[in-house]
Amino acid sequence: MNDLNEKVRGFFNHDIGKMIVPDLQRLRREIRPDRSGLAGCTVPTAMFAFAVLDLVGYLTREDPNARRDQTEKNIQHALSRFSPLEYSRYADLLIKLVRHGIVHQALPKAAGIAKADAARLVTFGSRGIPGVNVDRLVDDLLEVLGALETEVRSAPNGQLARRMKCRVEELQKTDAELGSKIMKIAKAGP
Repeated sequence: MNDLNEKVRGFFNHDIGKMIVPDLQRLRREIRPDRSGLAGCTVPTAMFAFAVLDLVGYLTREDPNARRDQTEKNIQHALSRFSPLEYSRYADLLIKLVRHGIVHQALPKAAGIAKADAARLVTFGSRGIPGVNVDRLVDDLLEVLGALETEVRSAPNGQLARRMKCRVEELQKTDAELGSKIMKIAKAGP
């Protein structure tokens, strides 16, 4: 098996299969709201889901100049792999109110996040404030990850697999360089 197949297969087997999917499944299944229906680990679940969306978008974007730090473009592209009507309709809400809200200020901006265990992605409260169903987001994200793996495995030497290989290698190199810098700082002490 060539290097391309090994790199991509390793990414799906280890990173996706042993780390990302089990964490998403556990957050979805085991962390449930309390009796009030409000407390239920919604922000950490959403933060992780959006981090995965950012990664998927970066790894799969056709743009040859795609960068890891182009969060909005990456997430927008990842969302395009979902059920097109609902996700494209709410992409701005998901990115600008929820993702940017929970990353930059710890709570969504003019929106809510719930573990609703319902079919709809977005519901509107009595005051018109949108609420994003993080359970639905995670369920759909898990489907997208499975479909992505099937797509890449069915064409292991295709453009998508080659693009993913290059970008996974780039991420690994960047992470290793950063790790080395941090270790030097840590060893030097205060």
